[in-house]
Amino acid sequence: MRFSDRLPAASTGGRWLRVPDDIVASLGSRTADVRGTVNSTPFRSRLMIFRGSSFLGLTPSFRSRAGISVGDLLEVEIEPDVPAGPDDLPPELSEALQAHPVAAAAFGALTPSHRRRYANWVAQARRSDTRSRRSAQAVHRLMTQ
Repeated sequence: MRFSDRLPAASTGGRWLRVPDDIVASLGSRTADVRGTVNSTPFRSRLMIFRGSSFLGLTPSFRSRAGISVGDLLEVEIEPDVPAGPDDLPPELSEALQAHPVAAAAFGALTPSHRRRYANWVAQARRSDTRSRRSAQAVHRLMTQ
């Protein structure tokens, strides 16, 4: 899904783009987890609601990385950010969750962004033993919530 808009000025430091209603409807939620590009610079985010409309926030670091500023015409490609499923999990985390059904149920009840954080935290470890240790810590946290 694509749309174009100019980056508006704001009275505060924040900058955001209003996402057209037809795109919001096709995303399935006014606060959907989304990913895509703004002027070919990739992003992952969650839409926010303000005064009944959905907006995509653009942080200062993202605007700097994308080389955009107030008044620029932005080309946006946006799609739902699919939650981490069983196939997206690091093998160590997947095995740990299979061995602990209570933790697996708690993991499944998390929001997609929280599941993704756990998966990324484990996957970013370079060594297998570190991924295994983080998986065990994740299981412990999930079982003690």
